[in-house]
Amino acid sequence: MSRIAMPEPEVLPSYLRALHDGAPERDWSTRHCARAFAPAPELLEQYLTGFYYNWHSSSGAAAGVAVCRLARRSWCACESRP
Repeated sequence: MSRIAMPEPEVLPSYLRALHDGAPERDWSTRHCARAFAPAPELLEQYLTGFYYNWHSSSGAAAGVAVCRLARRSWCACESRP
């Protein structure tokens, strides 16, 4: 673990506070991550909403679309070969 002092949850910006408070007590990694990104909350929010949740959601809808696009490109590339 890092020895860098992290802010208390009470002073976190709203997005990070919701992330921190929404994690179960045993989920220390999410809680610490929310506190560690206090100086740049928009960086974590953009990463989570723009990339991570799309590929790691339980619905898999966004990941399914992305995989389909990759598969279609691969298939098209194979079809164009002699």
